[in-house]
Amino acid sequence: MVSILPRAGQPQLGQPQVGQPRRRPFGPARRACRLSPGSRLQRRLPQPASRQSGLTTQPGGSAPAPQFQRHQQGSRLHGPPRERTTRARASASASASAGLGTGTGHTGGALRRDVLESLQSLRGMVDLLPDRTLLWQHIEATAQRHFRRAGIREIRTPLLEATELFARGIGEATDVVGKEMYTFLDRGERSCTLRPEGTASVVRAAIQHGLLAQGPQRLWYGGPMFRYERPQAGRQRQFHQIGVELLGVADARSDAEAIAIAWDLLADLGVQGLELELNSLGTPEDRQRYRAELVAWLEAHRDQLDADSQQRIATNPLRVLDSKHPDTQALLAGAPNLHDALSPESHGRFQRVRQGLEDLGIPFRLNPRLVRGLDYYSHTAFEITSSQLGAQATVCGGGRYDGLVEQLGGPATPAVGWALGMERLVLLLQAGDAAPVEAQPD
Repeated sequence: MVSILPRAGQPQLGQPQVGQPRRRPFGPARRACRLSPGSRLQRRLPQPASRQSGLTTQPGGSAPAPQFQRHQQGSRLHGPPRERTTRARASASASASAGLGTGTGHTGGALRRDVLESLQSLRGMVDLLPDRTLLWQHIEATAQRHFRRAGIREIRTPLLEATELFARGIGEATDVVGKEMYTFLDRGERSCTLRPEGTASVVRAAIQHGLLAQGPQRLWYGGPMFRYERPQAGRQRQFHQIGVELLGVADARSDAEAIAIAWDLLADLGVQGLELELNSLGTPEDRQRYRAELVAWLEAHRDQLDADSQQRIATNPLRVLDSKHPDTQALLAGAPNLHDALSPESHGRFQRVRQGLEDLGIPFRLNPRLVRGLDYYSHTAFEITSSQLGAQATVCGGGRYDGLVEQLGGPATPAVGWALGMERLVLLLQAGDAAPVEAQPD
């Protein structure tokens, strides 16, 4: 830096020489020329060198004369540092301390790399980059077209809900509530949870805003959900779903209709190799009778069960039927059958659902071990699977949940719905070459 100070015998800045036009000073010098010593604004100007570097004090202790500096490789004059300059220096100092400075030494570069490596997305939270969004937009647009044709309207609910909503709706004994939810206390000491699924939030919104008093509701939703699971292909800790909820419909034909909407959507997207698995969970009374019989059988074979299934005997014994452990699955071949515990009414209703699917030309396979992972299901339960996804075969799943609305504080309301996983659907479309080709810009 080169200091430019007025020489002896030369006029100070702001004082024109004889024969030259008067030129107005600029920057801090202009303020200094206009202000008298001791004024409020003058006191905000840079202080003497004893208190601040970069200024000189005039003889006799008068107000400090501004000192200007110029960059060696530039011609612009810079006045004394202002408040923003101080903030910039503090920020630069903090960056240097964090290893983000401009130094080129080995230590500084290593620190910068360490910081950049630490600023990564969280495990299971995946960025959706521009070269992948085209397929996602294609799926969403196709789904919206099907929903409009079926008279299904969109509803959007918050990502964050009271924890009690999911504890009461999904069930405290489920893996979702017991192991997988992102739950925390906010500053008001309220327990909050990032939604792990969409049905409970949609039902809460329908109750809160009086939608059920307006007649049956045909709703769809989409967006991110959160579960603390081990990330793998098609399963992330932040994942995305598109779901349909038909509230206020009790007939067995509505079960077949809900399944048909999902089946037609997947077929329109070009998904191949799909299979519909179907089961009936009966009424709560049916399940209570079956639960007692199943628990007795499981206790008699406890030593042959895997550790997770042994724990579920006391908390959620029907979930043992859904165990993925190969030895447990082989053992369950001799377990009591849920269909044997169904009442005649439940059997008749399930028969009407199957007949409706046959009339629509939708093939299915009965799976008596299919119970789904959430406590609110009753009667029809179904999953649409694909062999292309390996162990994580389910693309879409759902069923009937006639007791959930009342359980969350609303009137007794029959309902049926489903949700499909976007990540798994994207994997299917990519594996089957059904992904759309990006159009070239005009």
